[in-house]
Amino acid sequence: MTLWLRSHWTQAVLIAVLLAVAHSWPLATDPAHLSLNYNGDVMLNEWIVAWVQHQLPRDPLHLFSANIFHPAPDSLAFSEPLIVPAVMGAPVRILGGSPVLVHNVLLLAGMALTMLGCYALVHAWTGDRLASLLAGSAWAFNTQSLTRLEHLQAHHAYGVPLALLAADRLVATGQIRHALLLAFWMSVMAYTSGYLVVFTTIALAVLVIVRRPTLRVHASFALAALLAGVAILPVYLPYRRAANEQQMVRTLDSVSEYSALLNGYWASYSHLHHWLWNAAAPRVSPDAYFPGIVVAFLALAAIALQLRRAADPLMRRRVLLMALICIVGCVLSLGTRTPVYGWLYAVFPPLAGLRAAARFGVLFMLGAGVLAGVGLATLRRSK
Repeated sequence: MTLWLRSHWTQAVLIAVLLAVAHSWPLATDPAHLSLNYNGDVMLNEWIVAWVQHQLPRDPLHLFSANIFHPAPDSLAFSEPLIVPAVMGAPVRILGGSPVLVHNVLLLAGMALTMLGCYALVHAWTGDRLASLLAGSAWAFNTQSLTRLEHLQAHHAYGVPLALLAADRLVATGQIRHALLLAFWMSVMAYTSGYLVVFTTIALAVLVIVRRPTLRVHASFALAALLAGVAILPVYLPYRRAANEQQMVRTLDSVSEYSALLNGYWASYSHLHHWLWNAAAPRVSPDAYFPGIVVAFLALAAIALQLRRAADPLMRRRVLLMALICIVGCVLSLGTRTPVYGWLYAVFPPLAGLRAAARFGVLFMLGAGVLAGVGLATLRRSK
């Protein structure tokens, strides 16, 4: 038992669960009856999960023909699929749990798993447990994620850092198993959320540019893309039909309403930050992205420390990668406030399915969290 508790993964899981409970308190005191129904999206997600759990074992070929908006076909494609969370929560439903209980269990589990996904990435890069815990908590519990508790998909984002980890290892080793893991995590995100699979794709594109893989590794990336593409087809086709036959697409005009403001990157919901400087900054979700004073300081420290001549070249590239992911996430979150989003919209069709460009800010939060972890690990080693 003592050896089991000494495992850094056991400790990380316990800490992640405790943080999930603390940040959603008092939800864990009565998850069968308490609810976050201050937003209609909570009830929508409860219904989606319940529908998937009902229909998937009975008639999977008609999963997207949901019992809503009759007679419109593929009505599940009007929102997020949430298939992975639904499968994850199926045991609770089978044992008699209500949709409210299932949703609350999935929210807590998703928050913990999202933290652990980032923990795994930073621990693989640094080997520093404390730095990895910091990075994971900064990614899973921040001013952006904690103002979106009603969006279950936002708290099942563990696949984003894990896809980056698989891709990073694929570049480093060329081993096919990492290509398979990359395809797996891409598929997990696609079966969870259209937003998340787009965010993951953008982050991976930045990784390929920064890490400059060999031709052999490019072939492995192509294999991963092929496998993920085939795996994703059952969830992609209903969304494609909804876009073509029912005009379920987002125009740039509709995106403009949900584009972030640049000054949102120094805004948060913290009373401390409000008192110090951001009383006039936007405080309406999703326009608050300040990662915190400690995280910001450590992220900048990571960048500064990697500029030294003696810095490890591989870590320098990884820091550059996460810094660019921060920049890309920030720029794309501004939506139509810059021409960049329109350029990408014209050449990357999946963007037509996204309404809230501001949510690209989660890439900034991921990059900042990972950089903070690397910064802390570097400072601890240099003592």
